[in-house]
Amino acid sequence: MRKNLDHLPTPSTLDFLLTRFQTLTIGVAELAVIFREREQSIRNAISEGRYPIPSFHVSPRRRRFLLTDVAQYIDGQRRSAADTENSHSNSRKLVAIEKDGNRLSGHLDISEQNTNGGQKRSRGRPTKAEQVARMLAASLKASSSS
Repeated sequence: MRKNLDHLPTPSTLDFLLTRFQTLTIGVAELAVIFREREQSIRNAISEGRYPIPSFHVSPRRRRFLLTDVAQYIDGQRRSAADTENSHSNSRKLVAIEKDGNRLSGHLDISEQNTNGGQKRSRGRPTKAEQVARMLAASLKASSSS
């Protein structure tokens, strides 16, 4: 009987970490090197209960992390980034508009979701994306009415 092993990290990540550290557990200092964070930031997040990688104590003052948990977290972040990139690439379209001889180009968000979480846009000059979207809408409206 074969178990589903999808929850395990990819061999390349775990192999890399094992080769680099040559042990199954690492401390806060080594974790800080991997993620380029300050040790104290990691300790603070752990004590507040918001650090995403589980850890355990080997003595009252020493905390350790399993390399499998670290590799699993890295792979999860990689998958999450890839999923986010795929969803953004499907909802954005490159547009270029010419007005008065000046070319404006940028990405237009064509998804149904509101990008600012339903909040009213801040005051001030419109962003480049908003300018391009308005110009595109105006040119589409003008071409459909003709």
